[in-house]
Amino acid sequence: MENKLKKNILVLFLFALCLYGTYMCSLVIGLPLITEIYNTIYSTKFSENNFSKIKINDNKTTVRKLIGEPLKIIYTPYFDALLYTEFKAKITPFDSSPHLLNETNIQQYTLYLLFDETGSIVNITNNLFQYKMHLPLTEYNKIEKCIGKTKQEIKKEFGEIFQERVIPRGEIWYFSDIKKGGKAGKTDKIFIRRLFIINQNVVIIIRTNGSAYDAYIGF
Repeated sequence: MENKLKKNILVLFLFALCLYGTYMCSLVIGLPLITEIYNTIYSTKFSENNFSKIKINDNKTTVRKLIGEPLKIIYTPYFDALLYTEFKAKITPFDSSPHLLNETNIQQYTLYLLFDETGSIVNITNNLFQYKMHLPLTEYNKIEKCIGKTKQEIKKEFGEIFQERVIPRGEIWYFSDIKKGGKAGKTDKIFIRRLFIINQNVVIIIRTNGSAYDAYIGF
């Protein structure tokens, strides 16, 4: 009996030691999943099971019945952008400039246009695009004079569109967030559970892992 008790105690000790070692590793290197578990808090009535029942086009009432009120709501502005470039790039929602993934070419041949809800240009980021388009130097101001033109006029002016992104005004409902007062290890990763809602209905269901401070992850 005594030997069996000692054996059980040893097994429990080794198990606890493994758990402690895993936790310490997560603090040092931000071990996936362990970090997210430590960092993440959820809204009061949230459950993974009910979150998985939410479908595109469900309305706010259905969402509240399933998982209650969100921790917080962010109201997003209208976003409308055209990006002309030959390089691999990403239009990040609501940024005033594009994120080129080929950093060696970040100053070459890009034209990034932001529009308001009327379809008129409100901002231009222009990096040497006129040279690639073989526009005469005398026509350089042609680009700068785009302010006030509609999107359709711009498309006609510059031809083929490489990338276009439009996101209407909406709401991001947060059902998870980072634990108050800190983070585990070197990362701010959490289990992200969010909904993007437009005109009372769910249009994007965001269920992933990532930075708690990336408001537009999953878009």
